[in-house]
Amino acid sequence: MSRGQAALLDSVGTAPEAFAPPAARWLHEMAGFLPELAREAGSAAYADGVSTVDLNRAGIDSLIQLSRASDIATDVHEPLKALLYRRSAGGHGRDELLQRFSSC
Repeated sequence: MSRGQAALLDSVGTAPEAFAPPAARWLHEMAGFLPELAREAGSAAYADGVSTVDLNRAGIDSLIQLSRASDIATDVHEPLKALLYRRSAGGHGRDELLQRFSSC
């Protein structure tokens, strides 16, 4: 675990050892979602997705705010934030995030 990741956990009073089990469950669930993502990518059916541009835009905003409040650099997340804001402003907020990466 990086210093930044540990600092984020510290800022909310969570030990890395306590965070690991729910993180592992989340990763397991996300792995189960991969076939659905593959189907979407294969069919190019991105409208009204589950993991939308706007949902991820809100998530990256929260991560950046928490990072700044914890004095953690946000430079790695800023390009993704800019991309998500451009896509949302262009009327693609409800599109699946995967579309951004399959059309790059």
